[in-house]
Amino acid sequence: MAQTEKSQWSGDRVAALVVGTQHEYQRHQDRVPESEQIRVRFKQHILELVRDRQIQLIAEEAGTDEEVWTTLRAEEAATPVEFAGLFEAKAVVDAPQRTIASDIAEQNRCQYVDIRSPDAIAMSMGERDAAMAKTNADRNTSSVNVLVIVGAAHLAGVSRILKEEYNWDVSSQSFP
Repeated sequence: MAQTEKSQWSGDRVAALVVGTQHEYQRHQDRVPESEQIRVRFKQHILELVRDRQIQLIAEEAGTDEEVWTTLRAEEAATPVEFAGLFEAKAVVDAPQRTIASDIAEQNRCQYVDIRSPDAIAMSMGERDAAMAKTNADRNTSSVNVLVIVGAAHLAGVSRILKEEYNWDVSSQSFP
């Protein structure tokens, strides 16, 4: 990607908005009506942020689409038969789903990077925060306006590390 001009929003430093959310809202992964309504709002919110803040890079803690789908299917299969009726509306979709943010990045010609460490399950929360912040810094070679999407539990840690260790201009918010 060619060197980008700095936007009015960012000034001289990389400007990052870190959004913390529940991972279930990042993809159309099940058939829960309430979650689908939130996903529609999430998509609209991300679109507005990309346009209003001239986002050039979306960095998302996502995991591979296939891996997430396989895990969801395994969890669904492990549900005891006597509880199956309680979870009927939560049926996992029939195929892996891309994240909403990756689709938005593609449609808006933004760079996209999955910042979830392949070793995340074996890492502590602090180690995952540090790894995600480092991946952001390492993979961002020219973008000045970055949208970072992480699980809600990582919001504070990733925001702090990007600001303190990488000198990024960071703001954060929770969704929903």
